[in-house]
Amino acid sequence: MRLKKVEINGQIYYQEVGKDEREDGACYFNASLDEDNATKDAIKMSKLMSMLPFLDDDEVAEIAHYVVSGNPNYKNIKLSALFPFMDEDDCDDIFDSLLDSTQEASENLIYSVLPFVSEEVLSKLVDKFIEGKYQNLDVNKIFPFMSDDDIKRLFKYELNKESR
Repeated sequence: MRLKKVEINGQIYYQEVGKDEREDGACYFNASLDEDNATKDAIKMSKLMSMLPFLDDDEVAEIAHYVVSGNPNYKNIKLSALFPFMDEDDCDDIFDSLLDSTQEASENLIYSVLPFVSEEVLSKLVDKFIEGKYQNLDVNKIFPFMSDDDIKRLFKYELNKESR
């Protein structure tokens, strides 16, 4: 089956390319997806995401818990889309669990939750980084969300580390 990318009401969907369209030079690709299910999933997720601003913090946190735990009913919900609607404490908890996760995908999520976590959690991260933990994190991506004091501590740490 060949699919082409189509935008409908600001949402991206993939439609099967008809036999008469194949020669027009439109951008399409081979896919093994069931186009009907992919479109239905995209529409369903779009509807669910539009409801997020109207849920309370606890409900959004519960959804985030299901996403993180791998519940198959929530497999298409992007965790990063939930962060703006979550309480700072819940974002702190997810941040901590992502830091301790060994999954490679967690690293990108760590950076996407940064604007929503507390300065206290970031300060603890700096403490652990200085102690030698989480050395694989790109601290340059974290600077905009840190306090001035934490940035100064990291500066001194890096300065002393280089002089050893």
